[in-house]
Amino acid sequence: MPLEKGTVGHTSGVAPLGATLASLRPVKVVLPDDGDVGAALRGARETLGLEVEDIALVTRVRAADLAAIEAFDLGALPSRPFAVGYVRAYARALGLDAEAVVARFKAEAPPPDGDLRAPAGLGYYTPRRWRWLAILALVVVAAVVAWNLSRRARIAPPRPHATLAVPRLGRPVGA
Repeated sequence: MPLEKGTVGHTSGVAPLGATLASLRPVKVVLPDDGDVGAALRGARETLGLEVEDIALVTRVRAADLAAIEAFDLGALPSRPFAVGYVRAYARALGLDAEAVVARFKAEAPPPDGDLRAPAGLGYYTPRRWRWLAILALVVVAAVVAWNLSRRARIAPPRPHATLAVPRLGRPVGA
């Protein structure tokens, strides 16, 4: 049976690599200046007739994070570097000037004042885990030292060599 070399349509709902959702639709989208950048992105998405899940498939950003961007709920987003990346990916998926949208987001979002927060799903080592590993290492070192000391204590000190009895020198025998 010969191998079919035809093209495959979009059956899985995922756009081809490098494609934006806006490039798949003939509508020209302009980002409005009124409101915050999240509302403007939502308006652009709705103009294209897309759902948040469609954008999530293309950008590989969680739909909850995209909804937080649209609501401009910065507390629900991970730290600023991740949020900026999500906004950039969202703008590209809509066919907008990503750098202009990111600049607008940075201007509207207050600068970060706290620690960096990882996006959901990323793990990290907690200090408690390191503390337990350090305690375990100390216990192992103490056990090795105790074992070496006990081996040395069990070894008996060397016995003195047997000596032959030497007669006393004095007068000659028979004199």
